[in-house]
Amino acid sequence: MSFFKNLFGKKEEKKPPRDPRIDDLRLGDVLLHFDESYIVEQIITYHENGFFWNDYRLEDGTGEQVWLSVEDDDDLVVGLYKPVDVVLTEEPGDTFEVAGELFKLVEKGKADAHIRRKNSESKSKVTNWDFRSGEKLLSISKWGEGNFDLSVGRQVNPVELDLLPGAEA
Repeated sequence: MSFFKNLFGKKEEKKPPRDPRIDDLRLGDVLLHFDESYIVEQIITYHENGFFWNDYRLEDGTGEQVWLSVEDDDDLVVGLYKPVDVVLTEEPGDTFEVAGELFKLVEKGKADAHIRRKNSESKSKVTNWDFRSGEKLLSISKWGEGNFDLSVGRQVNPVELDLLPGAEA
């Protein structure tokens, strides 16, 4: 009976591969930016006053980390950032200097953050400061009552990025 069922039975339909979008990446997805390739290792979804945006922690094969920030604030705004090793002990003011470059505050806000990694999820409160100096961007985050994280980057055009579904897709 099994032979006839396999021969004449309904064939299992295969789903087409998922086509990842820049505003909906998943853990394990692959992002290509020019000669660099990165895997999505962490997703942070922020919520502030009905507005949502995502940061994705990306890692290359050597352990180097970069952050991809994706906001849909009337227009899609995408930025690539690298962590900066600067010690900050108090909240920044309207300007902030990194490596001799002066950045000016563009936006400050508090948000709820939902953090997803491969085997864990957590929630936190975060305060963000966004600065700009010409084409360069500076992001400063303070998690709860903890330490500050600083990253410097630039806005990128989404067409510079190629996206591939990860193995877990």
